[in-house]
Amino acid sequence: MKKCLLVALVGASMILTGCQTPTVTDTVLDNNGETQLQIRSYQTRAFDTANKTQVMRATIATLQDYGFIITKTDEGLGTISAIKDVGGSHLYDEASLDPTRKTTLVTVTVTPKGKDRMTVRMNAEFRQKPIKDPKIYQDFFASLSKSLFLTAHAID
Repeated sequence: MKKCLLVALVGASMILTGCQTPTVTDTVLDNNGETQLQIRSYQTRAFDTANKTQVMRATIATLQDYGFIITKTDEGLGTISAIKDVGGSHLYDEASLDPTRKTTLVTVTVTPKGKDRMTVRMNAEFRQKPIKDPKIYQDFFASLSKSLFLTAHAID
């Protein structure tokens, strides 16, 4: 009797541990094989200016040119959040939570790099999944460069 109970407990524990479910770390921090440096290289550019306000204003204008609605800015932190919802409701907070909507969310961070440079990093997601296509970011930075009348440099 004790042997049957022992075998049943061992079997049940093997069944329960045999099926591994993804953890929060696996799903939230998964980069699909890309390193943080690779991701950062196409999401970030440096501009030869010390004027943070100018860069933030140009970034806002560039996002608006692409049809984004600016939802939040914080000059102190250097952050800009924006949303672009293709079709449907204008309730942007609700649209951003609905995975079936064609919603693009963008966060841009503008930070000083030394005394005479600003770095701009853009993170974008579509339907709650990160956008990993470097061309999207290249196009944004090309437009931002034109808006600033400055050349965007790859980060070191």
